[in-house]
Amino acid sequence: MAKYYLEIYRPGTTESAATYKSDSPFGAISKGDYLSRAFLHDDKMRDNYVVKEIQHMIWEAPGKLLTHKICIFTEEVSISEFEKLIGI
Repeated sequence: MAKYYLEIYRPGTTESAATYKSDSPFGAISKGDYLSRAFLHDDKMRDNYVVKEIQHMIWEAPGKLLTHKICIFTEEVSISEFEKLIGI
């Protein structure tokens, strides 16, 4: 069994905009994908972002579960630009 984390960083930093934890793997996220606060089921993210870089961290501590953390580095996208990019 493993633990899975998804951490979305604010643009240009490693300050967390949102962190999610799951017992099952997250779906694929790719560079260039758009992350919208409107499609999340909580209020963790305050802005809309485009994915600039992705890093994976995998570790296992003795006697602990295997852990996979996906780190998402972003760039902010204005609401009007975001709507234009997704065709609204």
